[in-house]
Amino acid sequence: MRLVCWLIFFCAAAPALCGAAAFPVLESPSVYSGHVKSEEASYSITLSLKDGHRFVLRETITPSDGRPSDRTLSGTWFQIRGGALLQLTNRNGFFRTMNVGGVGNLYGGVQAPFPKYMNVTLTAGGDAAFPYAVMGTLWFEPDGAWLRDSATDIVYQVASDARLEGLRGRKEEQLFIDADVREEDNRLLFERIRSATAKIPPRRQDSPKRFREAATSGIWGGMFGGTVVQCEFRQEKDDGGWLDLTDGTLRVQVPYTLNGAHISFKRNKKTAKLLESIGLGTLSSTFNHVQLWVFHGNVLAFKDERGHLCVLEKIR
Repeated sequence: MRLVCWLIFFCAAAPALCGAAAFPVLESPSVYSGHVKSEEASYSITLSLKDGHRFVLRETITPSDGRPSDRTLSGTWFQIRGGALLQLTNRNGFFRTMNVGGVGNLYGGVQAPFPKYMNVTLTAGGDAAFPYAVMGTLWFEPDGAWLRDSATDIVYQVASDARLEGLRGRKEEQLFIDADVREEDNRLLFERIRSATAKIPPRRQDSPKRFREAATSGIWGGMFGGTVVQCEFRQEKDDGGWLDLTDGTLRVQVPYTLNGAHISFKRNKKTAKLLESIGLGTLSSTFNHVQLWVFHGNVLAFKDERGHLCVLEKIR
């Protein structure tokens, strides 16, 4: 996978980071699956960790009456808390964490369909090629159909098939789709279309106001090039502020400006030299490429147009 070399791992409750990593680094693409049963009820889970920090999850719940039901969804994954936890989130409000075991297993829990809470162990292996549910905005370009997944805000090209042809002729420029899809050669292929409507739900806007509310409400931390760093965002204007970074001995301020979901860090020669002096030369050059910000639960990711560049986690 294109694992960001500055990916950050944190301790559970303290601003200080862990010492030597005690947990394996989860890789992608990889698949984990687990199953737990009590009397006539059972629960099965398959988790596919994909490149670009995407995941697809499938859960099958079979109550004691023997009528199974499936749920599938997509989102974004990050390994956090010093590698101890796997965080799963999406833009539709899904949030879940699993423990990462020392031997690479994942450990979670489930209530339904059991009378009491049950632990479930996920081990490496399983079928990653299952269809999953997607809701999002569909539109047509000269080069084909495109879909923006509302759970991840990722845009996919959709493989041409007969199901699409019935939608292409509609007068609406965009349609909101609820469908089951599978992935094929970096494209989505419709397995089933449950609904297609011209009424597009409002899309959550990543505004400077939201950045200020989320970013300035806590202390962020990370490890960059072996240097442990604490960060605070100080935003006094709607369109920007500055980022305070410290290694515990020296404090560096890096101004930033905001425009919607876009962010630009402004560093001069003095700032670059200070960052270099505390072992943050790599981070200093990274600031030149940052274009976008996005929150994933307690994780703040900075991205360019190709993917994640660096990641911070809220530590208090």
